[in-house]
Formats: sequence, C-alpha cells, structure tokens
Amino acid sequence: MSYAFEKLPQLSDQRKSLTKKGSYSKRTRAITTRVWHHSLTKKHLSDSTAAGFARYHVQSLGWPGVGYTFVIEPCNLVDTQQGKRARIVYCHDIDRRTYHVGNSNQFSLGICVAGDYRTDELDEPTRASIAELHAALIADKIGNDDKSHQEMPGYSWKACCVFDYKKAFNSKGASTPNVKPSEVPSTYTIQEGDTFWSIAHKNSAAGVTVDDLIKANPDVDPTKLQVGQVINFGKSSSNNKNKPQQQPKPTTQPSGDSYVRSIQQWVVNYGFQIAVDGLPDQKH
Repeated sequence: MSYAFEKLPQLSDQRKSLTKKGSYSKRTRAITTRVWHHSLTKKHLSDSTAAGFARYHVQSLGWPGVGYTFVIEPCNLVDTQQGKRARIVYCHDIDRRTYHVGNSNQFSLGICVAGDYRTDELDEPTRASIAELHAALIADKIGNDDKSHQEMPGYSWKACCVFDYKKAFNSKGASTPNVKPSEVPSTYTIQEGDTFWSIAHKNSAAGVTVDDLIKANPDVDPTKLQVGQVINFGKSSSNNKNKPQQQPKPTTQPSGDSYVRSIQQWVVNYGFQIAVDGLPDQKH
C-alpha cells in the first residue's frame, strides 16, 4: 500500500537501519489517535535523533526498537521546493504496536518531535514538517484525532509534548500533500471495535456504504464480527461516490415487538451499541 506521507520530500525511511532487538508485535486494534511527544533532549544535540533514541530505548530500556513510528529531527534540515524542513524519520511499519504511551499503544501512533520544549523554541522548519506530516496522515486515514502524551489516560502528570501541537498543524509555510484518495482494497480485515457502519464511515471518501458491505458479504452476520475476520469490500455504488455516511433517521416509531425488531435491524446494519433488553416498555 502506498501512503501520502511516503511522498514527503523530508521523509527518511530508516525502518531497516535503526538499532533494534527483535520486533514489535502487530496491532490488534485500528489506530484511532495520533499521539505527539517531545524527546526532553535539547533539539540541537547530535544525539537528538531517531538513531539516538533507538539506541537508548533498546540498550537502556530493553525495548525491541525506538518507541515512536515517526521522529521529527530539528537538527537535520532538508532542502525542499517549499523551503527548509526538519527531517522526518520513518521508524516502524504503521501496523507495529510500539511502546510510547503505556496501555494505549494498541490504538495510538507515536510521533516524537526531538527537543525539550520547556525551554527550546519550535522553529519554522520543524513547524512545517509537523503540519505536513499531520496533513499526510489525515490523507492516509491513519488515526481520527490528535492528543499530546499528557492528554492520554494515566499521563496527566507528564510534561509532554509542551509545545502547541494544534497550532503547529496550521503552519503558514506548510503545503498540503497532493495525493489521490487511497484505492479501496478488495478485502478488509476486522479490527477490534469495527462495525459495518464504522468501516463504511472510515472509507466514505472512496464511496463505500453500509449497503455495499451487506451486499458483498451475504454470509456474514454484522452483529458477530470477529477480530481477524476477512470481509469483502465489494464495489461502491457510483451514485454514493464521495458522499459521507449519514446515520439513519427513523420515520415512524413502531410499538411492541416490532419496535424491538426495528432496533435490532439498526444494530445489524449500522453497528449501534444499543441494549435492546433495556428498552422501555412501549405498551403504556
């Protein structure tokens, strides 16, 4: 699969060259959160790099490799057509569960900006690289939201990443990657928490709808999806191309058993987590 971030001119793919000891396991959950860190090492130091962090994480902490998927290095500038950019190091495959935020590693992507931003200033080449990497990850549909390390569960005490990462996303000098939406593959492997509605929603830009998934998987019970199960994507309807999925709106409200059956059908089609047994009695 080709990613938009791989087309960034300041990207350096070091997945095979960084210090490692073994390998990280594969994720069992889809990435939902992009987590932003700073390294707590001064940004001008020669070891404030992905290579330096990898040596420390492996040799001192005993980890399989550097704990981040991406490291942005202010000490290494790259000349691009848009100007100077801080180098972005690609450290691990996207599907690897690296160690960077405790119990949230399964569903979070770790991005570290080298520097101690309690005292260091975020320079323009680094701001631009943050913004361009962020835009590319959105184009690639990798994650749904962004948080700093200290905004993740159990880390409110940690001063990380300190800099205003949301402001950096809007860097004036940054350019948006010129990429086409990823083509929809013929099959999809179920991740933890997936429903037909959530799968269609994540791929709505490519025209995938809930109806497409139902028609392409006649033997699949949408209420009993299993992690690792492979389903068909099928062909999206041309008249739904690029239209976002809308949650259904009921027309009339049936009563009694028919009301329960209608709710159950919603669960089948859209994956809503509704406790049918707890519905109020419709007979009074």
